[in-house]
Amino acid sequence: MLAEIRRVFATVERGGGVTLHETRVLDGPGHGAETARREARLQDTDQHWWEVRDEWIETICGIGGLSFLDDEGFRYYLPAYMSYWLRTGQEPCSLSFHLRFHNGRDFDNLFSPAEKATIATFLLHLRRQLHDMEAEKTLRKGWRCYLQVPKKT
Repeated sequence: MLAEIRRVFATVERGGGVTLHETRVLDGPGHGAETARREARLQDTDQHWWEVRDEWIETICGIGGLSFLDDEGFRYYLPAYMSYWLRTGQEPCSLSFHLRFHNGRDFDNLFSPAEKATIATFLLHLRRQLHDMEAEKTLRKGWRCYLQVPKKT
């Protein structure tokens, strides 16, 4: 599953999207002064999503985090969060909630068909391997339709 995430999301770039450290500024007093946002972005030294540090995922939650990412930032950080969950067995920052279709993100337009299938397969994997019921709820509430259906031979 980790290799599949890496393959499917290999070309995803952060670009000008909101960064993890920047989300702390957006959630803090002043709600994102431009100077503070620029300074916070400097802390995000990753060039690829697989370089996002586990300690950033673990600590940038509660103040800042997934709720404060724009669509470009969410698309960039999602494979890092999925990989973290698979490697540690711990759900990072209510990721399954942030993948639910009612949260205001237009997942249909945000992700490619291959990415949507990988996200759905990831949730199914969590349900089957980790017996994670939150992943099951998220799968049922929108992602199940993206699962690859085996062709009959």
